[in-house]
Amino acid sequence: MDGRSDARRDAAGIVLSLAIVLAVATLTEAVIFPLTPAEWAPVVQTVVYLALVGPALAIRPRLLRLFRAPTWQYAVACVLVAIAFIFAAAGGEAPTHVAVRSLFLLVVAAAEELIFRGFLWWLCTRVTDRGWLIVVLTTVCFALFHLPGWVVHGTDVVSVLAILIGGAIYGVLRLATGNLVLATFLHWAVDISA
Repeated sequence: MDGRSDARRDAAGIVLSLAIVLAVATLTEAVIFPLTPAEWAPVVQTVVYLALVGPALAIRPRLLRLFRAPTWQYAVACVLVAIAFIFAAAGGEAPTHVAVRSLFLLVVAAAEELIFRGFLWWLCTRVTDRGWLIVVLTTVCFALFHLPGWVVHGTDVVSVLAILIGGAIYGVLRLATGNLVLATFLHWAVDISA
């Protein structure tokens, strides 16, 4: 087998493994703590994002390399997530709910970063080599991707600005580090504490 086939097989294995773990976690959580319709939102998001990530990885399996980073980046990222987790748990939500929701939000954050600051970024580099322009383009696409949710749930200017600022920060982190680690973990921390 060639390297490209191995990379595709590995990517498919990762996506399938995540889907299985999340399905088991969801069923366990639903049996122990019945989920309300609002709590099913991360489950649905996770399924949608896994469906989007699959084709992106099939087209460009090297995107998984964007999750390689120096150890210090992972240390900073873990501290960010730990603070967000403590903040969410201190808000009165049961720690088990925070933990299960966090698992889904990790997949959502990683998938969004892989799609927008990975695959879409790669597509933009085929048109331009200006990093700032790529940050702007991916940020606008990131915001537009959230538009259906804004329409369905209603939103305010602050939420739109938060998505735009967040997307820009994640893009700048991608540009500065050359990988998706800090962007993904910051995205995850923001989602946990929101």
